[in-house]
Amino acid sequence: MALLKKALLIEDYPICLASEKAILEDAGFQVDVAPNATQGLDLLNEADLEELLPPYYIIFVDINLPDMQGDVIAEIVQQTSTAERKVPIVAVTAYTGEKHNARYFAKGISDIIEKPLTHEKLQKILKKYS
Repeated sequence: MALLKKALLIEDYPICLASEKAILEDAGFQVDVAPNATQGLDLLNEADLEELLPPYYIIFVDINLPDMQGDVIAEIVQQTSTAERKVPIVAVTAYTGEKHNARYFAKGISDIIEKPLTHEKLQKILKKYS
């Protein structure tokens, strides 16, 4: 039996969380979910202690979380990652545009998907990182 690639989804809105999780699972991912930044960072820290390889194949993060902005999460993750353990971080957000996108990329976001996440948008992103 093949091992599923793991994805981390950090999303606070329950409807988006359920929809995005289902799309990722349909694409063959084992998905860990966190409803806020604190729990997402906790999952990353727990996984980091247990594994030598990157704990996740890819991370999807909402930008507008109640306890921390998603681009700040990306900045924290990128600062604590080594070159061998870099994981793509994809913002899934309704807040796009040149000004927003420049800030996201400067903080360590690898790519951006405008909400809603669809199978087609996910496939485009996965082709870039496979």
